[in-house]
This record gives sequence, structure tokens and C-alpha cells, in this order.
Amino acid sequence: SIHNLRHLVRMMEEIRSAIIKGTFSEYRKEQWRIWYNN
Repeated sequence: SIHNLRHLVRMMEEIRSAIIKGTFSEYRKEQWRIWYNN
């Protein structure tokens, strides 16, 4: 759906920002924790 696509795009933007800041590994760990808690 459009909502899921928008969410995915936003997530990709956040990931890109995290990579630029050099914090991607920390962000990814947090994301996995969030996904699996859902």
C-alpha cells in the first residue's frame, strides 16, 4: 500500500542519514530490536 511505501522511503532516508553520521551499526541494532518486538 501507499502507506507502507511511504514508511519504507522514510526508513531509507533515516538509514542514509545514519550511514553519513557513521552510526549505522547502532541504528541497525535498534531497528532489528524494534522489528522483532513487533
